[in-house]
Amino acid sequence: WSSVTLCASCDEFTDKTCKRNPGSCVARYPDFACQTKEIYALRYTGEYVFRYAILGCPKRCAEYTRVTNWDKTVFSCCHEGYCNSKSPVNLTPSKSSY
Repeated sequence: WSSVTLCASCDEFTDKTCKRNPGSCVARYPDFACQTKEIYALRYTGEYVFRYAILGCPKRCAEYTRVTNWDKTVFSCCHEGYCNSKSPVNLTPSKSSY
């Protein structure tokens, strides 16, 4: 048996504390992958700026990018740990970190 994969996301950390948009879910059969949806706003200068991310654990995970006249949405898959993190990747989700 493989262990259950817990995925977490956070848009902004202060030290090891998530300050904005925390999310977590358990990866599901058959893909056992979690999916992040990152939203970027288009500035008048033509560059994209990160706004926020949403974490989900669908049965099937797909990676793709959708671009409109106003924003860009990036869907990506991950299999463990923090799926969207503006912090060092060595942080692991833990309920005992309070």
